[in-house]
This record gives sequence, structure tokens and C-alpha cells, in this order.
Amino acid sequence: MSKLLEIIENLPTTSGVYKYLNIDGDILYIGKAKNLKKRVKSYWRFNPFKPNPNLSSRIIKMLKEANSLEYILTHSESEALILENSLIKELNPKYNILLRDDKTYPYIYIDNSQDFPRFEITRELKEDKNLTYYGAFPNGAKAIYDSLYGLFPLVQNKSCISSKKACLFYEIGRCLAPCEDKISKSEYRKIITKAKRAISNQNILIRALEKRMMKLALEERFEEAGIIKDRIESIKNLKSKETIDIEVQIYKLLALDKIPYRVEIFDNSHILGEATVGAMVVWDNRKWDKSSYRRYELQSKDEYSQMGELLSRRIKSFDKNPPPDLWIIDGGDTLLKLALSLLNETNFNFSVIAISKEKINSITNRGKGFTKDIIYTKESVYELKPRDKRLQWVQKLRDEAHRFAINYHRKKKINRDMKNSILEKKGIGKATIKRLLDYFGTFEAINLATFDEISVASSKKVAKILKTENVKK
Repeated sequence: MSKLLEIIENLPTTSGVYKYLNIDGDILYIGKAKNLKKRVKSYWRFNPFKPNPNLSSRIIKMLKEANSLEYILTHSESEALILENSLIKELNPKYNILLRDDKTYPYIYIDNSQDFPRFEITRELKEDKNLTYYGAFPNGAKAIYDSLYGLFPLVQNKSCISSKKACLFYEIGRCLAPCEDKISKSEYRKIITKAKRAISNQNILIRALEKRMMKLALEERFEEAGIIKDRIESIKNLKSKETIDIEVQIYKLLALDKIPYRVEIFDNSHILGEATVGAMVVWDNRKWDKSSYRRYELQSKDEYSQMGELLSRRIKSFDKNPPPDLWIIDGGDTLLKLALSLLNETNFNFSVIAISKEKINSITNRGKGFTKDIIYTKESVYELKPRDKRLQWVQKLRDEAHRFAINYHRKKKINRDMKNSILEKKGIGKATIKRLLDYFGTFEAINLATFDEISVASSKKVAKILKTENVKK
């Protein structure tokens, strides 16, 4: 109990999900909270430390079995709700009698067997091949439902078809009156198809609603515009659900230490050892944190040493810029082990994974349509299907690091080629330029070098050409 009390006293006041565990480490109960400390403290009395007697007998029994508590921080109460649901379904804790299935969250569904089908909201799933379900929606289901009937000329009420007479919705353009055969079944199906696409791709709904909101505002119908604005916000909040779920699977599949809210991704780029650069991009709170992107000029000659140099320089900056939840390395098992060995020399501990193209006979297969990415972790290797959302999420992050590295490499190489051409115009060959760069490191250093220094690095003839040209200027 003393261990549990210490954890509770040091809980943060932010939102998150908490898990009560028994002495064997089995999860007893999972809950969510807007304020973790306040919520968890409400379970207890502290003088002496014992379960709150006002709780249900089921919860009191659970608390008497509890030996420890773990928690996961989230960015909002809504995220905590989604995560709580995912974990309960995945882990099936002993004392969670709610949220055992998706019936607590609403779905939007449509009965495709009807001639002029409508969308409905339900919390109950039925095994019927004619029914198509969308969801479950932890929030925003009503906003989507109302938006569908506001944006598409659907049958607005269940009673409309049976009335056999067009109503006010037809007069105001909200329905095309299939009750009076003013629209065919096939034409109505086209509208249904568009509406289904809008449910699956909520950006379509948001764009249409924003256009409607602007129109209402220009007409000074501000109250109606405000309603539309609220719907847009609800749908935007809902859009984070897919990313959260992906991060929680990643939370499960790769056995990461924590949900990877902040991720740093590394790649390097060069052509035949020239203009070697490294890049770090950052994914934070489900968006790119471009202000934290970093570019590195690298001196190492091989890819292994280049990645080591890149990661070592990042590790040195941990005191100023704390480490993330996860590193993703563009490379295979060898580079993963390199990253882990570098971290083992520090006091920092977080997860690392690597992703690389499949190799056939030691050659990376990059042919269009044949590339296959493999994910490496400390414990295992994963070959996920191309359509797996988890793989696509890692690929998305890797590709951004690759793009950033390539752009920097091209810029640096262009600058180097321009300076190369200047030296070449002075009669200095490429081999000599390379030798000078290997010795001095940069063109600026070559330009600042003395006659004697250039003579040592190359020859007095080259020194005379370079320094005479500078004197003439």
C-alpha cells in the first residue's frame, strides 16, 4: 500500500489513462481522467489510507486487490477517452464492466437493401450483410450525421417515403422527393455513394461545411453559421482518432515503452561520399514540428559511421533538447544496434526502431511496385502488409526524413559544384580539389589557408596558383 500511496501523491494533474494492477502485475481496472491526480485520489481516504467507502462494492473490492498503479499521459480528455476504450478492449481488465465492446460508442449505419436508404445512428451492432456501419465514434457522431443531412439531398425523415407526397424539405432543396418519384433509385444511389465517401474522408465534410459557413456569414445569418462552426470543430476533433489508434497499435505491436507522441527520425544522404549530410525531422502531437528539424554536415565516409556521427551529435544536445518517446532510424538491423549501443552509454532510456528496404542477394530492391519495407526492433523483425496503417505511419515519418536529407544534400552539392568550377577555372583538377577538401574540410578553409599550408596539403605549384590569384584580387 505504501508503494501505491507514493505513486498517487506524485501523479500529474494532466489528462490521461490510469491502470490499477495487482501484486502479480495483472491489470485490474482501467480508467480515464481529465485530471489524473484528482480522479485517482477520489478513490481513497488518506487518514488512514484506505478505499473510499462511498464507492460501489465492486470498486472497493478492486482497490483492496490493487498493489500498484500505472498511467499514460494524453493531450486531452478526448484522447484519454479513446485510449481508455482501446486498452479495455485489448486487455479486458477484470473489473471493467463497461466499454467491453463498442456498444458504448455510437455508429452511423445505412441499410443498403432499401430502395431509398437513410443513414441512422445506433449503439448496437447486428449481423446483417445489408447493413454498412461507420465508426465507432467516441465523439462527433451527431455532427457528422447532421452534416450529411444538411449537405446532401437525402430522405430526411423515415416517414417521408410512406407519405407519397413531397414536403417542405423538397421545397427548400434538402430532399429530391423520391416519394413522388422525382428521382430514380439509381440517381439516389449516386448521392448515397457521395455521402458514404464523405463519412470515410471527413475532409470532404469539413471543406463543404466551411463553404456553407462562409456563405451564411456573408448573408449575416450568424446563428446558423455558428452551428456549422461547432459541427466543424466536432469533426476535426474526431479526425485525430485514427492517428491515436495507430499510435496505440504501434503502442502494442512493437512493445514500445510508451505511446510515441514525440518521434525523431534520422536519415543521411550522399553521392559517392560527396556532400555528406544528416537530417533529423520531428513528429510531435500528431503533426510535424518543423521548428525542431535539424541538418548536419557529416565528415564520416561510410553509412555506419555517418549515422553514428549523426546520432552522437543529437545525444550531446539532450541536456538542451530532451529526448523523444521514440527514435526511427532509416536503416536496418546494424544501424538499429548502433543506435541502441550509443544510448546504452547514456542515462537516457527510450525506444528505437529502424526501417529499411528489403534486400535480395545483398542488394536493396527499389524497383517500382516491388519495394518492401521491413521494421526492426530490439527484440524482433516485422514484415507488415503494404496496406497496414502501422507500416504506413512509420513509412510516412521515414519518407519525410529522407526528403529533408535529400534537399539539404542537393543544396550543399550545388554550392560545392559551384566552388569546384571556380577552382577548376584556375586550372586546378578535381583530384587536387578533393585532396584539398580532405585536408582542409571546406572551401572557406582553403581560401583562408596560407601559401605554406597549401604547399603541404598539395604542392607549391597549386599554392602559387591559389595565392597569386588572391593577391591579384
